[in-house]
Amino acid sequence: MLEMPASFRAFHSHREDVNCTYCAARQTCPVGTSNEAIRHAINGITRVRGPYEPGERICRRGKKTSSLALVKHGAVRLDTYTRTGTRIVHGFIFPGELFGGDGIVKGTFPADAFATQETHLCRFSLEEL
Repeated sequence: MLEMPASFRAFHSHREDVNCTYCAARQTCPVGTSNEAIRHAINGITRVRGPYEPGERICRRGKKTSSLALVKHGAVRLDTYTRTGTRIVHGFIFPGELFGGDGIVKGTFPADAFATQETHLCRFSLEEL
């Protein structure tokens, strides 16, 4: 039997029992707010994705943007490539930081995103936001 890829193993609703207490992004995560109404609204549209293994692609440059992602644990590297194939590293995203927002205007991701270590994300659907 084929094993499901690592990135598909943990796709479920974001709830208190997902260990938000120990999340590295807890201080900056909007779900961690003390305002119960805001937390409840955001909780309903948040999905946890991961683990992404080191080197695993999280999103592809040019792919339609459908969500924003907050790094819960781990780190993400953003890359593009020149016409000659030279990789350009545009930056790193760390726990508590949001990415994907720069693709909202054009509707596509401007760079490839790769996990640099075991990484977990909270994804927020743009349609539901």
